Amino acid sequence: MAERTSGETALLSTGSGQQAALCQALRLWAEAVTSTASERRDELLAYKRKMVGSFFAFSAKHPARITPPDVGQWRHELEVEGLKPSTIYARLSFLSSFYWRAMRDPALKKHIRTNPVPRR
Repeated sequence: MAERTSGETALLSTGSGQQAALCQALRLWAEAVTSTASERRDELLAYKRKMVGSFFAFSAKHPARITPPDVGQWRHELEVEGLKPSTIYARLSFLSSFYWRAMRDPALKKHIRTNPVPRR
């Protein structure tokens, strides 16, 4: 991800700082994968963070402990909610992108070694 703040590594620990660290990691990921030339950049940044954040709220698990069945349960829940297949695909793509980026980060790749989002 980008520059690291001291609290950001809490993403890999437990405790009250984990939520703040996850928010920071989501912010850094969204900024890295969203074009700076987009006229709607701020809106896209917020949307991406919200969508991936909704997965972590749904799973209630530490990002390093997420498994493909967790992602499958979320996908099923999105289907039950009646979301269009294209919307579900976009959300899964965002989540996958978050994990690919985390696996390239020097600090996070020690803990996040796989992307739990099944390839389609």
